[in-house]
Amino acid sequence: MLKGWAIFEYEGYGQVKLVQGSTVYQPPMIRHKEIDHSEDFEVLEITMPADFETAAVE
Repeated sequence: MLKGWAIFEYEGYGQVKLVQGSTVYQPPMIRHKEIDHSEDFEVLEITMPADFETAAVE
């Protein structure tokens, strides 16, 4: 997390608050969602391998 904060929910782990300087490893296929974030939220995401689809859920 480069700036601000965000709260994510990970299947089997519950909610996790990430703050500036935090890192997280997100295993393949884990169900997750963003709950909330600060207005200055800034994150660097590295995805390997980068062959996947993102589905938006309303």
